[in-house]
Amino acid sequence: MKKYVIYKVSDNLYGMPVGIIRDMVVLPHVTPVPQADYFIRGIINLRGKVIPVIDFRKRLGIKSLYDENIELVDRLRQREAEHREWIDELEASVREDREFKLEKDPHRCRFGRWFDGFHTDDLNLRGLLNQFKSPHETIHSLAAEVILKRSEGKTDEALDIIVDAKSGVLNLMIELFRKTYDLLEKEFKELAIVIELESGLQGIIVDKIVSIQNIDSKNIKSTEGLSLGKASELTDKIAELGDDLIMLVDPGRIAEDLKMRHL
Repeated sequence: MKKYVIYKVSDNLYGMPVGIIRDMVVLPHVTPVPQADYFIRGIINLRGKVIPVIDFRKRLGIKSLYDENIELVDRLRQREAEHREWIDELEASVREDREFKLEKDPHRCRFGRWFDGFHTDDLNLRGLLNQFKSPHETIHSLAAEVILKRSEGKTDEALDIIVDAKSGVLNLMIELFRKTYDLLEKEFKELAIVIELESGLQGIIVDKIVSIQNIDSKNIKSTEGLSLGKASELTDKIAELGDDLIMLVDPGRIAEDLKMRHL
């Protein structure tokens, strides 16, 4: 039996021997290093020790968690703006007596397609996003109601529906967007595992620390013949732990990788 720290990066689980791990912390402020390799995030000051940190995601050719978070906020800001514009266009189509051509199906607008396909392990974020479903569907249902009123010559009633929606359901969605931005900005955090190599301490940025587990050698197999992408440069063994497969990272390979890049 050998003890490993199990951590998550993107959708995969990795393991690192407990014996080389010196700390596990929420990533503090990182000072970038000029002209560093693409996966070198920079250096941190951890209790008076200056430690270089690598972004494990980027080393594997995956977008960093930090970049993903920024992109998610930007995407949601765009979707918020589109729904403001959607209801303004609905109003304009009534006032100018022209066809309303924007998407009426809540599952086919850009936000709806993203919402239906988005998954997260963050319970707080998931709970908040679930609150969008009802107001989002209500907003899109307005189109049919407003178009019907206009076709019946009831323009004032159609405009009243839109005015009520702007102060009601649209405002509710805008408030949900604001709460989502706040949650993403305040609760976002990356974690760093600090390991000791022959060259000194090295930080590795990961998504989540999952557990510390004893793994029996009989459950560890070679990765030979498996297509693991860039992960194969850092591991040659995989462990079975219940229903999970854990890629076991070889600290020696990390050290050699950094040495080859003169880091």
